Amino acid sequence: MMDVVHDNSVLHSQTTSLRVSLELSITSLRENQEEALSLFCLIGLLPSGVNSEELNQIWGDKSWIKLK
Repeated sequence: MMDVVHDNSVLHSQTTSLRVSLELSITSLRENQEEALSLFCLIGLLPSGVNSEELNQIWGDKSWIKLK
């Protein structure tokens, strides 16, 4: 049924809503928690993910825990 009936306005509305939500989140982090934004960017650069021990080594200490 979903393949037959397709309303582009609903899809556009959903992606617009997601984009606005992400932009607000990033702006909030940039203004209030710059380190948390750096942590999320770092994790995003690691396509296979990272575990806690590896993140301790990369970040240099365990201060990233309060940012998660």
